[in-house]
Amino acid sequence: MNTKPLLSSLLIALALAACMPAALAATGNVTSPTVSGSDIVLSLVNQNPDPASAGDPVELRIGVENQGQSTKQNFAVEVIPSYPFSALQGENLVQTIGALPYSVDQNTQTFKYTLGVDPQANAGTYNVKVWTYTDGNRATHTETSIPVTIQNQRNVQIVYVDKAVLIPGQVTPLTFTISNVGKSSLSHLQFHWSNSDNLVLPVNGGADRYIDSLGIGQSANITYQVIASTNANPDLYGLDLVLSYDNPVSGGQTEFDTKAGIYVGGWTNFSVSFDSSSGDSTSFNIANTGSNPASAVSVSIPDQAGWQVIGSRTSVIGSLAKGDYTIASFSVVGAGRQPLRIEVDYTDTMGNRRVETYDVDMNSVESAGNATGMGGYAGRAGAGGGAGGFAGRAAGAAGSGTFAGRSSGTSATTILLEAVGAIVVIGGIVAGIYAYQRRSQGRKK
Repeated sequence: MNTKPLLSSLLIALALAACMPAALAATGNVTSPTVSGSDIVLSLVNQNPDPASAGDPVELRIGVENQGQSTKQNFAVEVIPSYPFSALQGENLVQTIGALPYSVDQNTQTFKYTLGVDPQANAGTYNVKVWTYTDGNRATHTETSIPVTIQNQRNVQIVYVDKAVLIPGQVTPLTFTISNVGKSSLSHLQFHWSNSDNLVLPVNGGADRYIDSLGIGQSANITYQVIASTNANPDLYGLDLVLSYDNPVSGGQTEFDTKAGIYVGGWTNFSVSFDSSSGDSTSFNIANTGSNPASAVSVSIPDQAGWQVIGSRTSVIGSLAKGDYTIASFSVVGAGRQPLRIEVDYTDTMGNRRVETYDVDMNSVESAGNATGMGGYAGRAGAGGGAGGFAGRAAGAAGSGTFAGRSSGTSATTILLEAVGAIVVIGGIVAGIYAYQRRSQGRKK
């Protein structure tokens, strides 16, 4: 029996068996040309923003992990957008993987996808569909759902309305409007505001307000009575606004913070009254009776019937602090039977130029009359005269030969009668004393 062919076949088989481990070692990992759904696991690594906002793009980072026992080659991961998500122009929704090993330190890759979110989407959690399949074999895919949370772009809006300026020391109504601009009803809303300087505070109650519910598109007005401190310098002050409500998505409380500015300062008020009249000069008291200072103050007398101004119509005062006053003088001629209109121009603390008009009662000047002559009488409740005459005042002074009485003084006729009466009384007393002395001397003789 010829055993050589059998021996040769046996030797070849042994040689092939000896080479197989080397061949396997040279290949590294075992490869699989197909993608098994149980081997490839997809997960959401993160999203930005989280939660997504209706109307804004959302960026998703999806992790692809090989949990099989062989390297996966040439397969694709594709995001399939459906409402409320949509594809954005220029964004690639298909990512291809050449090889994904199964070793622990190399078996995961992360891919980024950007989707649009419908602006009318209701708040909630939606699934994004992701397909995995062998490259070129899309029809036989494996689908995975990735949950993505969406919230409305903004559920509430605080509209600061009504007053933008507070006058120090004055109680002023201040109204805030809370609007539900989201896509779901809100409940258990709590609103609060504060000023860190404590220069603007509510009166007749605290700053906390409560709204039971606010439907979609509804608004609610919250009104406070507030006051700004009289010690507050004219400036812009911040109000911290805080609104909390039950979140329809998370089920917990959501707090919304913002800041509003309110100006303390503004305009002021004046008091204008007649002060004095001497010769051809008439003076007026100009007092700042408001809560704010005034700058670049000027006083003027406009053209008007019954009055004539000789010389300048305007007197420049400058700055006038709150509670301060000054004198403005003019040469005014008129019948004095009607009020004299005076205008006060000034710049308020916000830089606005303002004009206030006042009608000054001049009847007190006319009631005293105007008399001239040598040795006349100039009577006032607090003014002096000049040389050559008698000037009667509440305090007494020399006169200038003119009579300028005021309603608060005594008329010339009355004083003249009182003087004559005084002379008669004194004469009678002197005559009585003289007669008494004569009688006494006659008895002695």
